Amino acid sequence: MGSVSVSDPGLGLLESPMHIKRSEGLSIMKTTATLCAGLLALVLMAPPARAVINNGSNGVNTTAPTGGLSNSGWSYEGQWRVGGGTVVGSNYVLTAKHLAGSVGKTFTYDGNPYTVTQIYDQPGTDLRILQTQQTFSSWAPLYAQTNEAGKDFVVFGYGVTRGAAANNPMNPAQQDGWLWNDTPTAGNKTWGTGSIDQATTLTIGSNNNAPVLKINFTAPTANGPNATPAEGDSSALADRDSGGGLFINDGGTWKLAGVIWATSGPFYASASDAINNVNPIDAALYDGSGYYERGFDTNTNTYVALPADPTAGYVSRISSNRAWIDGILNQPIPSPATLWVVLVGLPMLVLPRRHGR
Repeated sequence: MGSVSVSDPGLGLLESPMHIKRSEGLSIMKTTATLCAGLLALVLMAPPARAVINNGSNGVNTTAPTGGLSNSGWSYEGQWRVGGGTVVGSNYVLTAKHLAGSVGKTFTYDGNPYTVTQIYDQPGTDLRILQTQQTFSSWAPLYAQTNEAGKDFVVFGYGVTRGAAANNPMNPAQQDGWLWNDTPTAGNKTWGTGSIDQATTLTIGSNNNAPVLKINFTAPTANGPNATPAEGDSSALADRDSGGGLFINDGGTWKLAGVIWATSGPFYASASDAINNVNPIDAALYDGSGYYERGFDTNTNTYVALPADPTAGYVSRISSNRAWIDGILNQPIPSPATLWVVLVGLPMLVLPRRHGR
């Protein structure tokens, strides 16, 4: 794979996901901040709610998957900050660390607020677990096997909507994918499908060689980029999709296998635009030829001409982090009564006893 350079976006108000710059390998270096919030959920857009960018005619799926995709994770997804999160325990939510947030804020699930009482971060990764005061009645099972490559998936997000066609800079009559729409979706949940390309590692900022699953934006047909985009749910990640869950079918049960972290881009229509960092193009591409990206070191005026590869998305890998996740989920949660005894008893432990008057 090629090396990937990634921007370490600060999330709008410090709450957005990562935008990755792809080059020739798969080692990623920290670059300038962008306002990308995470693949797939295209949240905060107002007009037609379109998140997970799809190849289908309407560009979005805003109701729960049906048929063979029933019970594939939709019911476990909620909203955290500008991105998403997946319920994974009676009082726990798995999300993306870069979405930030703090104790006291709320995770929104089925329209209801769940107050966060504790936050756990997995060092060296983008994974974060939120502990909530209120309890959930059901939660997503976790994928444990390491055979994810080649598996079909369903992914969920709250990101930006699909915009106009992305036409090749060298051949305007050729569509290479879809532009991102910058209009917020008002927090509508969406979904898409695809196939996992490979398991690898990603380094962004302080997260070194973090285990991830790489997914690609599947071309609409087998006839190449000149074909008319076909109906379908094949999907790409986009701004504000971060934190959403990716599910794999394991023997008839859909299990959480990844948490959205980053995506490729931005792209440029010319080497000059890339060198000068002007006219950036945010898009989901199934053919990158004819586009450019800024070089590995964005402090120098360098650029990279892209190959005919699709936009890549990266999700934090669950199977590689099961020990840490299980350790958090299996710890006892104090009941309200226990907390009251602890809090009431605390002054007695720390204050000296008074004798007489």
